[in-house]
Amino acid sequence: MSIATVNEYWLNEQQKSNGLKINIQYASVIQLTIQGEPIIQFIGDSLPSMKTYPRMKHYTPAIGDRIQLIDGIITGGWRLS
Repeated sequence: MSIATVNEYWLNEQQKSNGLKINIQYASVIQLTIQGEPIIQFIGDSLPSMKTYPRMKHYTPAIGDRIQLIDGIITGGWRLS
């Protein structure tokens, strides 16, 4: 059993209260396009995603970042050191 993050817990509680289903996914930034958009590989996949995903304005991706997607939108990331 894994421990839920605060965000996962809050989203789960919100889903229960209003009946919505929220899709949360995690990935890594493996490359950047010329325009600076991230090319990502989902955790557990062996190949990168062929699709580009929109991201929140406040997040600037970097190669090696771990990212969280909520309903197909990159909400942010963190760097592992």
